[in-house]
Amino acid sequence: MDVISYSKAKKAQNRADEVQRGFQKGRLVQNFLDASNWNLQGGLEQTVDPGTGKLKLTSDGTPTFSRKNVNFNLAGFKVLGLSVYIENIKTFSKMTVYLANDIGYANFLSYVINAGECVGGWNKFYIDTSCFSVTGSGSLTNDIVSMQIRIEATATNTSVIWDEFSRDETQQPQLIFTSDDGWGLVNHTYNHVNLSTVDANTADSEITQGEE
Repeated sequence: MDVISYSKAKKAQNRADEVQRGFQKGRLVQNFLDASNWNLQGGLEQTVDPGTGKLKLTSDGTPTFSRKNVNFNLAGFKVLGLSVYIENIKTFSKMTVYLANDIGYANFLSYVINAGECVGGWNKFYIDTSCFSVTGSGSLTNDIVSMQIRIEATATNTSVIWDEFSRDETQQPQLIFTSDDGWGLVNHTYNHVNLSTVDANTADSEITQGEE
C-alpha cells in the first residue's frame, strides 16, 4: 500500500492566546495537581490555588522556582503546549520552563516567556521545541527526569497558576491519501493536490511511500 501523508505542524509562535480554561487538544504531560511533589527551590511562596487545585507560585521581585522529579520522553515532538493563569500582569516579568536530563541540571533545556508575550488571566502558549535553549548536552531525545518552573516579578507580588503542560497534537498527520494501485495512482493523486492552498501557518508537507 502506498501512502501520501500531509503533516501539519505549527511554526514557532512565541505568543499567548487569551483563552478560557477548558479542553485543549494534546496529550497531557503534567497537570500540576500534585503540588506536594513539587519542591520549592527558592523565592517567596508556593501554594495550591483553591479554585483550580493547581500549583501556584508567587514572586515579590526575587525569582520563585520549584522543581519536580519526572519521567517522560518528548523525542520527535515539535510543539509543546503550556497553559497558565497570571495574576497581577502589571508586575509580572517572565517565566521559565526547564526540562532536565539529570537531577543535577548539568544537561537541560529551557524556554523563557516574557511579559510582553502574556496577558492577564488565562494564557495558552505553543512552544516550538527547536526554540529551547540548550545547556550542556540537554536533549529531548533523552528521557526528561526533572522539570523546573520559575517566575519573576518586577517588584510587588505577582502569581502564576500552572495549569497544564502537554504535547500538541497539531504535529500529527491531518490528511492521508491511500492507494493500492502502485505509483501511477499515487503520482496522479499528487499532481491534482493543490498544496498552495495550505495555510501559511502550517509546515512539513511530505510524500511517503510504504508497503503493507
